[in-house]
Amino acid sequence: MLHKYSAKQIVRGQIKALVVGEARPFRALLVFFALPIISPLVQCLLGLHLTESLVGIDISAAAIFAGLLLNLLVVVYGLAPTQSVGALYADEKSVSELRELVEITFYSISYAVLICGVLVAAAILVVTGIQYVMRVAELFVYYFGAQLILAILLILRLCHGLLEHRLTPMGRWRAQESDEIWNKKG
Repeated sequence: MLHKYSAKQIVRGQIKALVVGEARPFRALLVFFALPIISPLVQCLLGLHLTESLVGIDISAAAIFAGLLLNLLVVVYGLAPTQSVGALYADEKSVSELRELVEITFYSISYAVLICGVLVAAAILVVTGIQYVMRVAELFVYYFGAQLILAILLILRLCHGLLEHRLTPMGRWRAQESDEIWNKKG
């Protein structure tokens, strides 16, 4: 029963989203998973600690981002290629590229929602009052906060590519349809 709640597939999909089309996949993984370590390190070096008001802001922001990302997931689902959309593309390669782009966008959004959940859980642990739990939870908040920023940037890039890929053939199709209409009158 616990396999239904496993996040392994989402993490694997996120890794796939990071390495698809990259000339240096290890570098992309390193930037996404290792670069956010700088945030908790700076927090430790400077002795910064989260206050209750910052925890409240973090929980609110993560919850809002999770809701917005779930809405974006529905929008991306609506952009997934169907049979009628497939007719707009000149070749099957374009349809398969669009499907792959939608798939990796799904995984990236799902991973960002997962990060939001971890952020909320870690932020709640910060206010427990147990010193050791608070310090570890703060490190998680800083690390996953930085990773959420990177994930949102990746999602922005993927959504831009998805919309560009989706609108370009439709624009050509509408231009062709428009030319046919104007040529009939002329």
